Amino acid sequence: MDYPELEEKPMMPGLVLKLPQLEVIEQLLHAALDGSGQRWYTLEQAHYKKHGALPGGVSLKTIRNTLALQPRGGLPDGWISGRKAWRAETIEEWCQIDDTNLEAYLRMYAPHLRVPKRIQEANARHAIEYTALFTKEDDENEEES
Repeated sequence: MDYPELEEKPMMPGLVLKLPQLEVIEQLLHAALDGSGQRWYTLEQAHYKKHGALPGGVSLKTIRNTLALQPRGGLPDGWISGRKAWRAETIEEWCQIDDTNLEAYLRMYAPHLRVPKRIQEANARHAIEYTALFTKEDDENEEES
């Protein structure tokens, strides 16, 4: 934190101004503004934390309509004003989930749900492309040897 420079000759020599509380207050303000100090999240807030305003990201409407894409498969940690809410730890974990580990995540928290078919198909396509890419590289490396 940058503090303003004090005058060379203070009006009251010997007076030392120490306010370590200001640093604590500053940290709390930053946490409140960036959401890191937040304890509970609604689905809208969780969606924004995970996807933000990324172009081409999953829409809030899709997440609302697909329980498998919600934190813990749509099972809330609690309710706030009649709306589903999740603890910050739950949201942090959910933010790390992508299409490749969604199935394992659902098995842990919502075994009755399945990965949406369009995601399964995309994962299968990517697996085929990935395998083909590395098979081609292996073939090229063998030819060079």
